[in-house]
Amino acid sequence: MAKNFNTIGTFTAGNVLTAAEMNDIGENSNNYRVPPMCMATRSGTQSTPNTTFTAVEFNGPNRYDTDGMHNPASRPSRITFNTAGVYVVQGEMYWDPKATGVRIGRIRLNGATTLNTAIVPASGPSDGVATLVGCTYDFAVGDYIELLGYQSSGEALNMQASCFLSAAWLGQVS
Repeated sequence: MAKNFNTIGTFTAGNVLTAAEMNDIGENSNNYRVPPMCMATRSGTQSTPNTTFTAVEFNGPNRYDTDGMHNPASRPSRITFNTAGVYVVQGEMYWDPKATGVRIGRIRLNGATTLNTAIVPASGPSDGVATLVGCTYDFAVGDYIELLGYQSSGEALNMQASCFLSAAWLGQVS
């Protein structure tokens, strides 16, 4: 369900716009008004093993998804890009309280490439820790991102239901 951003030619005085050119202008205007964007969320906790990067499973509901980027049934950990361009992406995890180790959030591209990582030390025994990570990147159609969590508390630790992963289109590189 990719959004199309058509190239609009240069016009000179006396030119008459065709219906196709007017439709291209209208489609571009509508797509700029509601650009490709998605925010996938998690309902319920997810256990994360000690010292293992684990993809967050976003089981919904999506807060918004204007370009069919997240399917919680078939690919719950992924946001897949259907429209090429530069996006700002961010993810957040909130961890159960545990006073030892670190908490890491990582955005991974296409199952292999790390785009950004955030490392947060554990806090007191009664305080949870939030890990927020984000970046801006030029994605191709079919690229996907995942949010990975890592913790080193010495045992399995839960990520809370407030986890999210979002992507918002900024434009296309010319």
